[in-house]
Amino acid sequence: MNANATSTLNSTAELDSALDAIRSAPASVPRLIDFDETLFLRNSTEEYLRSAKPRFLAIFLLQFLEYVKPWRLCGTQRSKAVRDWVRVMLITTLFPWTRLLWPCRARVLAQTDENGQLAEAIAHNPASPVIIASNGFDFIIRPILQHMKSPWDQLIACRAFLGAIDRCRGKNSS
Repeated sequence: MNANATSTLNSTAELDSALDAIRSAPASVPRLIDFDETLFLRNSTEEYLRSAKPRFLAIFLLQFLEYVKPWRLCGTQRSKAVRDWVRVMLITTLFPWTRLLWPCRARVLAQTDENGQLAEAIAHNPASPVIIASNGFDFIIRPILQHMKSPWDQLIACRAFLGAIDRCRGKNSS
């Protein structure tokens, strides 16, 4: 057996073990589930930015931001955390209809990009509370979650206007 096959077997065994733990969590133990690229098989922030119209202007603005990198003013430690917040706030401010149209796009994404195995494992154990955690933004994630099959009790995510602060603190601070 080659190294790739062994790695795949280990990954499958780890996935099965994680899904079993989610299915069998005691009612007194909350299940903490990561949202982006785990329960939701995409990055919600990137999907929101991708939904901005007119698309060519949004792409131009985002490319310009990547060139200028205004988030570097926050220092090297915080710049990565602040980058998405700057991008989201600028798109939301200059293309305000993006936020208004987002719930329709979120519904489609929830139906096509929910992690089915994870959703099934979560639904299998309704007694244990489910906490969704993300460094993404509440106003972007909540409309997706509302259309997913997975039950959830609480969302821990970044606030829109204070997102830069929330992202610098990370998921552990909530």
